[in-house]
Amino acid sequence: MYTGSVPGMSISEDLMEAYMLAEEPPRGESYTVEYLKDVLRINNIKIGIIEDALRMICAGDYYGEPVLVAKGESASNGVDGRFAYFFDREFNSKPTIKEDGTADYHTLKMIETVKSGQEIARYYPPTKGSNGFNIGAKFIMAIPGKDLPKLRGSGFDIKELENGEISYVANIEGKITESNGRITIKPVHELNGDLDLTHGNIDFNGDVIIHGKVINGMEIKAEGPVTVDGVVEAATIYGKKGIVLRSGVVGCEGAVISSKGDITARFLEYAKVSCGGNIEAEAFLDSDVECDGTITLKGRKSSIVGGHVHANLGIDIQNAGNEKEIATHLSVGLPKTLLIRGEEIKTKLADDKRYMKKIDDALAQIEVFRKQEPDNQEINDKRQMLSIEHIRTHAIIAGEEDELKKLNEAKMNSLNAVIRVQRMVYGGVVIGLGQDIIKVSEEHDCVEFKREGGLIKMFSMKITANK
Repeated sequence: MYTGSVPGMSISEDLMEAYMLAEEPPRGESYTVEYLKDVLRINNIKIGIIEDALRMICAGDYYGEPVLVAKGESASNGVDGRFAYFFDREFNSKPTIKEDGTADYHTLKMIETVKSGQEIARYYPPTKGSNGFNIGAKFIMAIPGKDLPKLRGSGFDIKELENGEISYVANIEGKITESNGRITIKPVHELNGDLDLTHGNIDFNGDVIIHGKVINGMEIKAEGPVTVDGVVEAATIYGKKGIVLRSGVVGCEGAVISSKGDITARFLEYAKVSCGGNIEAEAFLDSDVECDGTITLKGRKSSIVGGHVHANLGIDIQNAGNEKEIATHLSVGLPKTLLIRGEEIKTKLADDKRYMKKIDDALAQIEVFRKQEPDNQEINDKRQMLSIEHIRTHAIIAGEEDELKKLNEAKMNSLNAVIRVQRMVYGGVVIGLGQDIIKVSEEHDCVEFKREGGLIKMFSMKITANK
């Protein structure tokens, strides 16, 4: 029987570890594993016992040293379910500026396309995790991972796999987008080559991608964005949701480019351009440009030479005109046509509201008659006719109010519109702010044109930068 001192115990507060400190036993005596287990039991250490450590103590290897003799196991919480996407969800809508100061429009990426049968996403379900315990035999419950709802959308099939994973596979070829857990695949008209008479004009309810040129006389009309890798000649392009022209336009005075969204192009030459958003390019040459947003020309050599260029909210360019003083017209602010349109809407809106009041009064009067003669067919027919007219007029008024609101917002935003020329503005350039214009008679560098005291004034941006 062992008669020496009882080994000391050190137990962590969380009951996850226990250390034993055993002094050398009296001469002729020794510890046994069962004795040391009894010491652990007396200290309420029930599980997680490391028997190899007890045997080493008994062998005399660690007298007078604390030895880890019991260890609990932490709970391992489950992992939440997750989606892996097998398509690019990050786009580059701005050109990269190269070391030589020019803009690289071939780096633009506006859409991602997939093939039918291509796996577009996979769901990895949550794990349950594993429970833990402490050395006092108290179990520690793991928190299971959270499940995620299935992806919503269209253009794909859902396949549940034997291992519990869920595969999402495209069932059509087209453009793929993802937003807030919803994936949509829509048809894309994609042409690997030039658009010419052998292919015919394109009128498509979706996105259009041309991996080549658009030849003289061709037309593209798309409800989605249009992307053209090659040069656009004297062609017509309408992309409702935006246009990207990686190699620009050489229009020969016959190109027409139009979009309700943004337009990005390497350059525009001899083109007529209408844009409901913003325009970003490197150069305009003898082009007529109307833009509801802002026009920004990037690259150290970017310039506008010739033509008429208007942006409601502002123009920011490097150079305007050239040394030959070619007539170049730049203007910002809400155009007169839109101001007139705003007044027209105000007048029509007031008339329609008066008309609506008459309809409401007539309906109220008819309701009085219906209570007296509920089965009178003539009264009921007239009520139905007025109700339809009420709905129609209400829709017209809502549309007019929305248009007037947008015009007023545009008017307010355009009040602070300026024209910035970061490098050189040459003589022959005509500057317009709202209804007022001035003509630049000589070269100036790094200037800004804006309204002050009701007049167009030119300010040096070099002074501003030095302050």
